[in-house]
Amino acid sequence: MNSPSIPDTAKAIVKSTYNSPIAKQFFRAVPTQKGLSLSSPEMRIAVSLLLGVDLDMSASTCFGCPKSNKPLTMYHALSCKWYGGLIYRHDLVKCVIGDICRHAQAFYELEPKHIFAQDKTRPDILIHFGKDGHDIAYDLTIVNPVRNEAAVNSTLRDEQGFLATEEKVKADKYAEKCAMSGTSFCPIVLSAFGGVLNNSYSTGLSPLIHRIRKNHFCAPNWAAPDRTIYWLQRISIALWSGNVAKVKPFLAQGRPALL
Repeated sequence: MNSPSIPDTAKAIVKSTYNSPIAKQFFRAVPTQKGLSLSSPEMRIAVSLLLGVDLDMSASTCFGCPKSNKPLTMYHALSCKWYGGLIYRHDLVKCVIGDICRHAQAFYELEPKHIFAQDKTRPDILIHFGKDGHDIAYDLTIVNPVRNEAAVNSTLRDEQGFLATEEKVKADKYAEKCAMSGTSFCPIVLSAFGGVLNNSYSTGLSPLIHRIRKNHFCAPNWAAPDRTIYWLQRISIALWSGNVAKVKPFLAQGRPALL
């Protein structure tokens, strides 16, 4: 990792995934059912993104970006705001977290309306009667640690610090409003490669998964022997499915280059 011959982008991807309990589940998932499956073309695109194998892009410049005409790389495509796909990726992961809530027998709502008086802002998930009897608002954000040079440098310096910056953005948006309504707030911050903010995992995802009763979980295969591994695999596959959908429209003829 200290070798100057390794691109900083590759180092940042490794740094963003190395200690993540979610990222490590991607290659462990056995595609035996829909929630754990990527098609062969999807898997080729996902592996290319993860390993830095260049994809065959449709152009050299992203003409969708106003004025800037940024270079069209596969990592720019992963987070370009001027084409669709970001909301789709977000919603795929959000729905898996909603499934976790359902299996944990939590009384929850997706995108609850009117949670804040006279305010149209709404979190992704609201769990009623959560910890200590208080409602808990979850809001998910997925960020690309290699979206630009500043993100790469920040990730290399402190991967958790980079994700924590996004946590602060969410907290500034929701924390005060939640406090005024007597609701706890829990931001869920993921990187596009499966990294997760430690606080998001320990106070948000892990407690929810552990509310699922062991006798209600049936291992789908040998690679998902317990409830925690299974649900982390579901999150990982949903994330990568969204990544592929985000990048695919930018590819030449919609196909990845041969590996």
